[in-house]
Amino acid sequence: MSVEDDILIERFLNGTLTEEEKNTVLNRMAIDEAFKEKVLFEKELLETLNEEKWNSAKDSDLNEIKAYAKKFQGEDVIALKRVLKDVNEEYQTSRKKGNNIRYLYAAIIVTFIIIGALMTQQLNSSSPQELYVEYLDLKELPSLVSRGSESDLTKGQQQFEAGAYESALILLQKAMQTQTQQKGIIYTYIGISQLELKQYDEAEKTFDQLSASNLIDASKGYWYNALVYLKQEKLEKTKDALQNIVKKKLYNHKKASQLLKALE
Repeated sequence: MSVEDDILIERFLNGTLTEEEKNTVLNRMAIDEAFKEKVLFEKELLETLNEEKWNSAKDSDLNEIKAYAKKFQGEDVIALKRVLKDVNEEYQTSRKKGNNIRYLYAAIIVTFIIIGALMTQQLNSSSPQELYVEYLDLKELPSLVSRGSESDLTKGQQQFEAGAYESALILLQKAMQTQTQQKGIIYTYIGISQLELKQYDEAEKTFDQLSASNLIDASKGYWYNALVYLKQEKLEKTKDALQNIVKKKLYNHKKASQLLKALE
């Protein structure tokens, strides 16, 4: 493709051709498949590198990149946009001079490899709050409900499942005073209710009581205390608690190992 064709395509894409010149390009695209492919390729390339498109495009593939970019740290976004801007400026300068721009295509490919790496890095990492929600996993909690029962225990679980933790806490603490069965599970419901209400000291004490008990569920207290620390983003205390669980092979020691890796 000649330099004249490159300039013609650039002016066509920038909308600076006369109506007659524009029709000439369209007619040539209709009969010259190679020329048509060149125009379409240049159009896609310019749209990808255009700074204004980066900021305002709504219907292009850049929206997907921007959505991922929200997960980047501020400095990552700035660095990424700077690379794209530099490549675009080099590309435009090369076009005007009629230089061979194959090396710029390679630079563009490298740029998008960088984008992919940043996306992968950010998508593979989660915030402490996201990890807390993931590893709390309320679906794993055993049920306290007895079929047909209207006890405080049953009502407490119903309130807990509805997210009404204050009401649940009152009912569950009342039930704890009279219950001789399922005490380990009740401790867990009470502690999580306190945790969800941000009563962190109380939650930690509840799980400490569970850990110190001779109940079959005693070792669960160590796991849930690790989540108490995680919820507060006390990461060093979280890691220490998880390492203790892994070392002693306590309840959820495999999950504790996974969570430790996620926190690295």
